[in-house]
Amino acid sequence: MTRRRVLLSFYCVLAGCRQNATLERGIDDGSVQKYQLEGVVIRRDEASKIVTIKHSAIVNHAGKIWMEPMTMEFPVPKPEDFAQLTKGNKITATLIARDSNFEYWIEEVRTREE
Repeated sequence: MTRRRVLLSFYCVLAGCRQNATLERGIDDGSVQKYQLEGVVIRRDEASKIVTIKHSAIVNHAGKIWMEPMTMEFPVPKPEDFAQLTKGNKITATLIARDSNFEYWIEEVRTREE
């Protein structure tokens, strides 16, 4: 019985250390939520790869609202997506949100014709 307790305690300590090391490095389980974004590009910052977009409500496929309509900045990490963003462009994009560390960005950018 004592051996079983020692092994269980050892396992718990290892699991706790692994979780703490993961959190310290800013890594989480990788789960993200995807939302549809539609809006107009107000400005772009080439140096930081951030765009300001005046957007409608940002919702997922089930209609869950992530953000009400407003104007805000979004990071755009992929160069091919950032290249499509020009002031005045009407766009749709996928907003990726990782709630565990409040991280978000946009990708899959497409310009819209209206």
